[in-house]
Formats: sequence, C-alpha cells, structure tokens
Amino acid sequence: MHYLEKEYNELITKDFNAKKFVEENSIYGVWYWNLENPEEGWTSPSFWEYLGYKYEDEKQTYSEWEKLVFPDDLEMARLNARKHIADPRFTYNIVVRFIHKKGHIVWVRLKAIVIKDELGKPIRWLGIHGDITLNKSPEEEISKTSFFLKAILDSSLDSIMAFESILSKDSYEIIDFKFTLLNEAACETLKYEEKQIKNKTLKSLFPGCFKPLSDLENNSLFDIFKDVVETGEKKTIEYYFNDHGIKEWISNKLVKFENGLVCTFSIITELKRTQLELEEKIEYEVTERREKEEMLLHQSKLASMGEVLNSIAHNWRQPLNTTSLLVSTLNSKLEFEGNLDNEYIEKWSDKVNIQLKYMSQTIDDFRNFFKHDENKKRFNLEKSIYQMISLLIPEFDLHRILVKINCSSEIYLFNFEGQLQQAILNILNNAKDALILNNIKKPQIKIDIKKISNKAEILISDNAGGIKSHETFLKIFDPYFTTKPEGTGMGLFIAKTIINKNLDGKIQYFKINNGLSFKITLLIAK
Repeated sequence: MHYLEKEYNELITKDFNAKKFVEENSIYGVWYWNLENPEEGWTSPSFWEYLGYKYEDEKQTYSEWEKLVFPDDLEMARLNARKHIADPRFTYNIVVRFIHKKGHIVWVRLKAIVIKDELGKPIRWLGIHGDITLNKSPEEEISKTSFFLKAILDSSLDSIMAFESILSKDSYEIIDFKFTLLNEAACETLKYEEKQIKNKTLKSLFPGCFKPLSDLENNSLFDIFKDVVETGEKKTIEYYFNDHGIKEWISNKLVKFENGLVCTFSIITELKRTQLELEEKIEYEVTERREKEEMLLHQSKLASMGEVLNSIAHNWRQPLNTTSLLVSTLNSKLEFEGNLDNEYIEKWSDKVNIQLKYMSQTIDDFRNFFKHDENKKRFNLEKSIYQMISLLIPEFDLHRILVKINCSSEIYLFNFEGQLQQAILNILNNAKDALILNNIKKPQIKIDIKKISNKAEILISDNAGGIKSHETFLKIFDPYFTTKPEGTGMGLFIAKTIINKNLDGKIQYFKINNGLSFKITLLIAK
C-alpha cells in the first residue's frame, strides 16, 4: 500500500472535518498529495477506473494525474491550487476536463482542502473528483433545456450534428471525433437511428471521411473538421461524398463549439446538377455565338473581297491597256521593219515587266490582306494602313474621293494585323458609300494616327454630312441596321466586334461639323 494511501485512511478515521469533506463531495475518487514533495501523490482506484485506466498499472504521482487534465484547463487548476494553499479562505472549487483513455472528454468538478501540521504549515493536499452538478435543480434545468434544444433541432430541415474531439493520450492531438448530438434530418441522411450513431466515432461509422477528396483540395473531411477545432475558424465547404451508400453532393457549415464542433449540412445534388447543366448551356451558347461572330466576320471579309476585287479591276485597266499598247507597238515595228535588235526588244520588255510587276504586287497585297490571322504579330501601324488603302485607291479615284493619311510618329502594335485592316476597311467603305450617296462635291476621308501615352489612336473622319437623326446615330453599331438601299447593316457592327473583342481595343464615334468621325484606341507594342 502506498504510504499516502495509508496516511489518508488514518486521516479520515481521526479527522472529522476531512472525513465529512470526502463523504459529502467524493463521487469519482479522491487524491492525497504530499506538499513537501509535490511529485509524491496518491489517487484512489475509482478515479482511474472512471477514466478507463487500471489502478495497478498507473504510477501514483502528481505528474501522471496532470497528464490527464485537458491542456487548456491545466494552468487554471494550478493557479487555483496556489491561491488556496496560500490562503485557505480562497475556496478550491473548479470544473476541469479530463481526457478519457478512449480519447473523449470527461467534465469533473474538483474540490480540495489543505492539511496543516501543528505549526500551521501546509503539508498535505486532499481533494475529490465530484459531479459537475451542484444539486438536483440545475440538473433538471439542464435536462429541460436539452429536450427543448432537441425539439428545435428536429424541426430543422437541415441536417445538424455535434462532435466532440477525441485526443491522443501522448500528444493531445485530435485523432477522431465522437458523435454527441444529431437531429432527425441528420439521422435520415446518414441512414442511422440516433441510438446507433450517438457516442460512436466518426472513423468507425464513416471511414470515407478520412480519405482525401479532390473537391477539398485533397484534404479529407476529418482534416477540415480538425482545422476548424484547432483554429476556431468557421468554414463552408462543398464536396461529392461517396461512402456508406451515400452518393451525394453535400454542403457543410462548420463552427467550433467547446472542444468539438457543430456541423450543419444539406444535400445539394439537385442544385449542383442544375448548376452544371446551366454551365454547359452557357458554354454552348457562348460557343454558338462565337461561331456566329466568326461566320459574320467571314461574310464581311467576303463582302470586302468583292469591294477590293472591284477596285483591283479598275486598277488593272491602265496597266493592261499599257501592256497591250506596248505589245501592239512591238508587233507593228516588227511588221514594218522586219527586224528588231536585242537592245530594242530588251527596252520594251522592261516596260512590259514594270506593268506586270505592278499587277503582281496588287495580287500579293490582296492575298496578304485576306490571309487568316492565326497569331498576333508586331507590325508598323502606318505601313499596315497604307498597304490596306492601296487596294482601295482605284475605287476612291473612280469617285474622286481624296484620302489623306497623317501619322505623327512611328508606331508599332502587337496584334492581329489582318483583323485591324478588316475593321478599318469596313469603316472606310461605310464612309465611301455615304460620300457617294449624299453626292458630296469634294469628298474627303482623313486618317490621323497618333501616339498617346502607351496607346495608339486612329481617327477616321469624313465630310459626308453626318447623321441627322439622333435615333439613327445611336444605332449605327447595331447588327442588321442600315440606311443604305442595298446595305447589310453588318459592316460597322463587325468592325466594333473585332476592335473590342478580338483586338482588346476601344472604338468610339461622334459627330463633327460636316460629317462623322470614328476613333480607334489600341495598346502599343512594348
């Protein structure tokens, strides 16, 4: 028998106050410690049994007792002990948590008194492990409150569960959770009766909660639960769960409560399915719209191709006539003179080649302009605009439209060159048609190019008289809107689509004194 156990038995036989203290308060055993040598202590068998340990297997020391106290409560127990030992008028009566051998928490009330020697020196520390309720009345109130709370929880459509942490004896780390409360909705979702699940561990019933889930960034539900308890941070999570016959999308709201957590969860499978269907529908609509825009762009290019081919036809008439004249001259000379020297033939051949090269260059410019842009590239803005306008000059000359280009500095862009040329061509064709339709005496189009900070600004203005109707003015970028007898109403709409969406730029328009002006803004190449 431990010497302190023997001494304790003698004490309660001789000391009436000590005996009364133990009889009135002890439920889960007593402790009796040597204050002159704090490491020496004795704790009765009933205490060890209450916490799931065997008395004969445990060391009878103060440090072994302390190991079982929940870490957050240990300092409070020590502080109150020091105060009571220093001044017995300070009552030692506290509630602390102990860690059961199985890992769950047990709430126990501690009471203690100091035993002094003849000189009044504290030499022993006698304490009891008691019930956390002081008397029957609070216990009844707690019972009423519990029933009331359970009724409220059962009336909820959401599933609600409460868990208590199970700790490792050695490291105090959370290793599992125990179900402590479930409402009816939770039991129905988990396919258990309350009596089958309450006080059972998470791992024993739902091992799938310990498996990594891709929806939780390869964390397990247990990892998330543990983090909520350790950090106190509230969390809302969504994941697909497939375990114990449950195959559902679930939404959880998690909140720390004491040494565990409360979990509210809802089945959101139908909502998730609707969400996925909506996302697929949106993706389909976006793809279909993109395909329509690409088709419109292609149609616009085909329409522009007709305009440019018409311009090339006018452009080729002069070199074709010149070439025909040169060939006729050679034939006449050969017919009348009968003999031509090499120098003469070479001279006239060079003249013919000049005309043919001009026509060939026109075809190359035409082919480059209508070549599909697959990648962005760096290009000189002024040269690109000149190249595109060169294809239209014959058409402009035919209608005596003067085109002026003014560029204040050398500007390079990194973008889709062909698409920019297409957008500008649509704007120029719109200006040309307005000039012809309104029968302007001195038709003119001005293109001003300038650099403003890190952006290029292209200003395209005409003197076609502008737009009189305010309603028409507001609709010029609308698809299929046109004021021309044979117009498609797509030219300016496609120009805007190209600049805003494909080129990441911006297009604006405004009235000027005798016409209309379009401003295109694009980022300059770094």
